[in-house]
Amino acid sequence: MDLKIRQTWPQIRLRTTSPELRLQVTESQLNIRQRNAQVRCDATQCREEIGLRSPVSFARDNAHKGYETVMQHIGQVARNGDMMAQIDRYDMSAVVTALSAQTLELPRFILARVPNSPVDMDVLPAELKIDYRVGEVISQPIRGEISLYMQPQGSVETEYVGRNVDIRG
Repeated sequence: MDLKIRQTWPQIRLRTTSPELRLQVTESQLNIRQRNAQVRCDATQCREEIGLRSPVSFARDNAHKGYETVMQHIGQVARNGDMMAQIDRYDMSAVVTALSAQTLELPRFILARVPNSPVDMDVLPAELKIDYRVGEVISQPIRGEISLYMQPQGSVETEYVGRNVDIRG
């Protein structure tokens, strides 16, 4: 006896699509700007008060003193000439008056030189600027998919192939 058996199994089919995650990233930015502190000291007036002058100041002061000295000397010579013109041969009182009017000026001595003015100082403070921008992360999730196909029932087919069978018997 020949039998042909065909069997179909129950089937489960899965179809999947993988999930995705798309990211857009904006970077953070940090900018730092700095300016150093600045200090300006001007001790010109202090130095001039103790006699340490700049060449320009020294030349200006000496030119002024020289002009004053020359003008005083010219005035003194003119006064002496006027006085000599008034001297009488027998009266010497004008000469004595003229000599007593000219006094000898004693030099002044400076024992210590301390400036009266303070040092002129300007301070420009330091400056620090910080700019910070926060970055962003934008996410776009894409879901995956699962498709399920199910044929729940299997089948069994049998077919008799072959010779005839005598059932009589």
